[in-house]
Amino acid sequence: MGAGTRFTCGIRPDRWLGLLRHHHAGGADGTRKHGRLRVPARENPPTANSSSRRKSRIAAGGFLLTCSENRRYIVREIIERRPDRSGQYNHCTRGMSLAEILFAYEPAIRLGSFAAIFVAMAIWELLAPRRRQAVGRIRRWPGNLGIVVLNTLLVRFLFPTAAIGVALLAESRGWGLFPALNAPPWLAVVGAVIVLDLAIYLQHVLLHAVPLLWRLHRMHHADLEFDVTTGARFHPIEIIVSMVIKLGVVAAIGAPVVAVLIFEVLLNVTSMFNHGNVRLPGPLDRVLRWIVVTPEMHRVHHSVVPRETNSNFGFNLPFWDRLFGTYRAQPQAGHEAMTIGIEQFRDPRELRLDRMLLQPLRDDDRLYPLGRREPTA
Repeated sequence: MGAGTRFTCGIRPDRWLGLLRHHHAGGADGTRKHGRLRVPARENPPTANSSSRRKSRIAAGGFLLTCSENRRYIVREIIERRPDRSGQYNHCTRGMSLAEILFAYEPAIRLGSFAAIFVAMAIWELLAPRRRQAVGRIRRWPGNLGIVVLNTLLVRFLFPTAAIGVALLAESRGWGLFPALNAPPWLAVVGAVIVLDLAIYLQHVLLHAVPLLWRLHRMHHADLEFDVTTGARFHPIEIIVSMVIKLGVVAAIGAPVVAVLIFEVLLNVTSMFNHGNVRLPGPLDRVLRWIVVTPEMHRVHHSVVPRETNSNFGFNLPFWDRLFGTYRAQPQAGHEAMTIGIEQFRDPRELRLDRMLLQPLRDDDRLYPLGRREPTA
């Protein structure tokens, strides 16, 4: 490492934006500039093709990014690297704020929580399934898991700093409702999680109410069975729309970084939990559905019957449905006999990834949107 090179802990939240803006500024000595920091160039520089693939585009004031390298460079500045006795450089978080640490390790935290709950729910479904599945995992899971991989890559490419990066920027600039109210940290965290959950509920209702958005969202409902993978089965364009809405809400309310990460983890965990094909004792379910959306409660939302499809929109907190009159306790046909899915795309071939991606362009959108008019004779 060059004599003039240094890495500093405790970077202020407002420093990372300047770092991103100077991402491509180069020094005469072969180093890259990042703010006032000089980072050594790679020993093996990337090829022209890889460089063009990794070329970043910085928009919306510098925080809406399309390059996965940006996060690594941000993390590289906010994490001090000191050599140990063997000469190897190890990450150190001394002097970093909690927000900076969470920003640095957000991908690992979310991936770890996703993997843990997915494995736990898959095992639970094997040991205590709620419904017998007519269409097995071998036919359904390749497409459902394929869309998870595709969406993950897409989000990391378009929004590498994700919502937590916007929260960090808002925190550094004093943007949003909670900073304006000078709310205490604990209230800002709790309030932000609740407001974000309300936003997801309203967004979900909107996806059912607007025919164009329903075309995107119905891919989630077109799964012919209901299990843990259904909870992550969303069309990529819907994911982008959802992320843009989430970024706007985070900036508008000035959500703390801790609150955003808590909410993101909760959303992943509860989405897989409430889509699980798992059996809960009746008394336990009746108590839990006052605290969290349970599989018994959300399964109603995946009924083929339109009036049941347009109910139970909540993902995390269950009281939004009760408050806004969209709660339905049980499906009319019962959980064992009810039909999962929608009337369209019933052919098992529609479970293929390529056909799933094209579903928004096919068939009509008049059967399910919330508040639709009944066709006249």
